[in-house]
Parts: sequence; structure tokens; C-alpha cells
Amino acid sequence: MAFIVIKGVSFMKSKKWIVIMVVAILAIILAIGGIVYFTNKDVNKPEDVLKQYVAYINEQQYDKMYELLSIESKSKTSKEDFLARNKNIYEGIEVKNLGVKTIVADKQDKSKITYQMEMNTLAGKISFENTMSFTRQEDKKYYINWNSSLIFPDLGDTDKIRVTTTQGARGRILDRNNHVLAEQGIIKRVGLVPGKMENRSDVISKTSKLLGVSKEFIEEELSASYVQEDTFVPIKTMSNEDEEKIEDKLLAISGIMISDIEDRVYPYGEATSHLIGYIRGISEEELKENSNKDYTSNSLIGKSGIEKIFEAQLKGTNGAEIYIVDSNENKLKTIATIQQKPGKDVKLTIDVNLQNKIYQELKRR
Repeated sequence: MAFIVIKGVSFMKSKKWIVIMVVAILAIILAIGGIVYFTNKDVNKPEDVLKQYVAYINEQQYDKMYELLSIESKSKTSKEDFLARNKNIYEGIEVKNLGVKTIVADKQDKSKITYQMEMNTLAGKISFENTMSFTRQEDKKYYINWNSSLIFPDLGDTDKIRVTTTQGARGRILDRNNHVLAEQGIIKRVGLVPGKMENRSDVISKTSKLLGVSKEFIEEELSASYVQEDTFVPIKTMSNEDEEKIEDKLLAISGIMISDIEDRVYPYGEATSHLIGYIRGISEEELKENSNKDYTSNSLIGKSGIEKIFEAQLKGTNGAEIYIVDSNENKLKTIATIQQKPGKDVKLTIDVNLQNKIYQELKRR
């Protein structure tokens, strides 16, 4: 009986140790499996990297875009070149609202995805399909295998993007009898070339008197940081009529140059200026306020009067073309193009002849 008990005890102890050993082995297997799983688990997904890359483009954070590139891509493209190329292209064509519409993962190769890219540019909306490949590096993250085709599918690494623009003519402002109160025309720009000024103080004094601008203003313009000896420094714009009265006297001054430029012309001058208003270069704030319209940083916009009130009708639509050229400037492909359209004329109810008579009468008093 004692032997049986002893045998029983021995048997129970053996069974317990077997259970403990099995549990321990299972725990070790699970631990090893967990280590293997988490070691091989992706830290990020290719589509997430793409979305982050696009977000950085919209934010113009080109340095952060570069950090998403694979080691191999960085070895082929320096950070300086990458930043310059992307900045020049995306900002040069004025990209806005760039986004990824659809993303399709490659079923055979998870390191590749196909996507639909859309963006607004100064030449209109651009949409194209592209493929991005990735490399999974030691940190288990996916990084972009970059080349210029990720900007545009047909863009080679030695190719360049070019942009040509044409201004849409601004509409005219007319009185009730179709007399022109404002239109696009040719005006005279009077300026100085420092290297051709024989006696600086004498030239400034004579120019100031003839053009009706202060000596201080002329000195300030001539002292601007961009001015070199052969730089044309604009001082004042004048109508052809006003310039003709003093043309000979102006050209007698050493260093004076007169050039024809296209600009907004107001034939009746001060007599209608309070009503018609004027246009000037668009401000940064105005550009933001009109971000959904056809304005660029070089656009002119109505600042006061009729020019401002009827800006939407008067404004022309600019034409633009975005295209690819090779290293020899040979045109390879047009990416986007938009045709220019002139603005509409605005006809007022006033009689400009009567307006001018009243103005001249009040001026004499």
C-alpha cells in the first residue's frame, strides 16, 4: 500500500512537470513568434507615405519630402538639387490643391501603388495616372524610389518644365456715347541709366523739375539694391500726349531713356479719375481672397472706382501653356494649356464731354 502511494505520488509529480514543460515550451514558441511577427511587421504603409508626400507638396515643405526618399534615391539626387527642382516646378506653374484621387495597391508587389493625381495650375486643371515604387529599409519603413517622373510621368531627369503666359486684355470702360474712358494702350516710361549720367546731381535736378517728382524719390530709386551701372531705372510713366510736350527736353538730359510699354490708359485723366479709379498689381492678401479665380502673382486688379466695382466683368482670362523641353530646349510635350479671353466692356450712363466741361469749370474757380 505504501508503495502504491509512493508510486502514485511519483506519477502525479511527473505529470505536473510534463504540463509545466509543455506550457513553458508553448510560451517560448509564442514569444519567438511574436518577436518574428513584430520584427517583420511594416511600420508604415506605402499609401500613407504617398499621402504624406502629397501633403508636403501642398505645404511647400520640400525638405520634408526629401526625407521620405529611399537611401538609393538620395544617393542619386542631392538634397539641394531635389529642393530646387521641386520648388521651381511646383511654384513655377503655381500648383494649388494637389491631391490623390484614387490609390490602387499592386496585388503582386506591395511595394508598388498606382494612383490618380490632380492639381490646379495657372494653365488649368491637370490630371494624370502614375505609379510609385518603394523600398523597405532596415527600420521596416517604406521609402520612395524617386525620379522626375513622379512630378509628371513624361518628365525625364534631364528635362525641364517651361511656362508661357499671355495676358487676357482687360475690357474697356465707355461713356453713354461710347467714348473711351479706360482701355489698354501704349504709354511712355521715363527712366534713368546710372552709367550714362554725366553729372548725377545735375541730372537728378533737371529730371525732377521736368517730371514733377522729388529729388529724394529719384535718389531712392537709383539707390535700390538691384541697380547696376547699365540698369534702366523707371521714374515715371506718362501718356503720349504729356510726354510729347517735354520729349526734347527730356532726351537732352544725359542718362534719360524713354520706352513704350502697354498699360491702362485713361484719356480724360483727372476729369474722370475719381469715378473710373485705377488698377495696380495684386497684393498677397487679394491673391488669397481670390484664390479660386484666374489670378497670379503678376496680375493687375481694380483698386478703386469702376475698375474695382466691375472687376469681374473687366478682367480678362490669361492664356498659359505648361510644357516639357529636353536639355536642348526642344519641346517634347504640352502638359496643359488654356486660351486667353478678353474681358467685357462696361458702358456707363455718364456723358464724358459734359463731365469734362463741369470739371474744367470747377478747376478754374
